[in-house]
Amino acid sequence: EKSKEEVCCAEQVHGEAFNLASEEAPNQRKLYNYIAEPMGLNFVETADMPHNKSIVLYPELVRGPLSNAKALEVLGWAPTDLQKAIRSVARFYDRVMLDETRFKWEREIMYSKCKTMLGEDGPRFVSWIRGYYDERRKTELYDELDD
Repeated sequence: EKSKEEVCCAEQVHGEAFNLASEEAPNQRKLYNYIAEPMGLNFVETADMPHNKSIVLYPELVRGPLSNAKALEVLGWAPTDLQKAIRSVARFYDRVMLDETRFKWEREIMYSKCKTMLGEDGPRFVSWIRGYYDERRKTELYDELDD
């Protein structure tokens, strides 16, 4: 087993593929609730829809979770707990959405893509997101150092 200081060699990784994946494979409902928790949403309601009528944004794995054994052995990589990783990403995006002085262009691209991907529900979703963060900006002072 490699020590944390030992770095693998380029010849061991050149041309190789590695699965860097969580060891957990949650269903969509659990994943959405993992995302909702750091946003302060207690529960995300989902509706089962026929596959051909729904938008699928989350890849379904039909053969079980990906094996990351090769990455563990060759790279000395270790996965982060999925809920912890999602919480970290959600906090980053929460800061981005609250801070109106930065990332304006990126937010507008995200809004545009949401409208396109979500079809007739897109404008309503974008309006809800804008309103949610407008209200949060009125009531919260966001401290960059709180993490």
